[in-house]
Amino acid sequence: MAIDVFELAKINQVAHRYMNQTLTQIENSIRSDFVYFRWAVPKDRIVVFRESLPIPPNIFEPGRQRMVTSYNLSEEQFRAITKLGADASGREGERSEEEGARRLRLHWAIERKPQLVAAFKASLTSFACSVCGFDFERTYKERGIGFIECHHTKPVAEIRPGEKTRLSDLRAVCSNCHQMLHRKPMLTVEELRDVVEGK
Repeated sequence: MAIDVFELAKINQVAHRYMNQTLTQIENSIRSDFVYFRWAVPKDRIVVFRESLPIPPNIFEPGRQRMVTSYNLSEEQFRAITKLGADASGREGERSEEEGARRLRLHWAIERKPQLVAAFKASLTSFACSVCGFDFERTYKERGIGFIECHHTKPVAEIRPGEKTRLSDLRAVCSNCHQMLHRKPMLTVEELRDVVEGK
């Protein structure tokens, strides 16, 4: 029945093509498509009944074509099944997506000089973050020795051709503060330190 579409929509169990249709449009779609209706059910949504359910011989009589099944279900049975579907969809667990596709991309890259970063780190007397004071060695012991990120106070996009970056243009920051410095609108080390200190 077309009205079932609205019930099924509440639990995300309805085809998208019916989502923006009126009740009359849905009824007409079901009538015209019923003969050619094809199911697309994900494997994890298939429910296997313990006993086989016979298809009634009068299934194609008017009023018997339920949107969700060709079985002769009472209203109570239909509601029980949709409730099971809603309960099951709440137990499906967290969302997952396939990742790791390989793509070839060609683009220009504006490069920083790793030698300058190495020289900057060699000049440090402390590897604590200049914003929040976090020290990787203190937290991660041997694994954190000498680890700190290098923040360029002048964004690479603003560097003119031939302009040089000096060690004094660099700041030692932890990974979190580095991300926060580059988040729009960009802040200076001093501005972010004020945020951290609640000023």
